[in-house]
This record gives sequence, structure tokens and C-alpha cells, in this order.
Amino acid sequence: MARAQHGDITMNIEADRSIVLTGATGFLGAFLMAGLLDRGYRVTVLGRSSKEMGLSDRMSDLVQWFSLADPGERLCAIEADFSKKHLGLDDATYGRRANA
Repeated sequence: MARAQHGDITMNIEADRSIVLTGATGFLGAFLMAGLLDRGYRVTVLGRSSKEMGLSDRMSDLVQWFSLADPGERLCAIEADFSKKHLGLDDATYGRRANA
């Protein structure tokens, strides 16, 4: 089991295979998301919808573009507003996501 140490923080790398990612609709973020999904990580994407489509649809398009197998529950898209308290999510949703 691999471990990483940074200051007083020790992480068990193999046990925590969940990542929160921003910028997944951009060039670098999209490749990072695809690589993480391909390696079995659970990826929660925080982002905005566009005028044309919602964030979930944008993530689905990227999964298809990268020819990835359907990630199912391993990919979660949350439309967030970084300028608002709790990312613009209601308290219950924010609490569930923050403690996941």
C-alpha cells in the first residue's frame, strides 16, 4: 500500500480513490478527468453549465470523445457557483457532498 507524506499529513494513496476536480471542461482538466476515470478513480466534477448544455451533458460528451467506458457512478457532475456560500448548493446537498 502506497503512502504519501506532506508535513503532518499522511495519505493512504490506494484507499482514497476519489477526486474532486474543477476545470474538467477545459483542455487540461478534460485530459486529467479522462486519465483518472481510466485508472478507476471516482471523479466529482465541480463546474458551470454553459448556455447550450448542462454540466452533466458536457461530461457525457467528454466521456464519449475520449472513448471511455461508461463510468456510471464513478463520475458525478455538480453544477457549482464558486462565488456563493456552499458553492450555491442547498445546505443538505452541500452537507452530503462535503462528508462523502
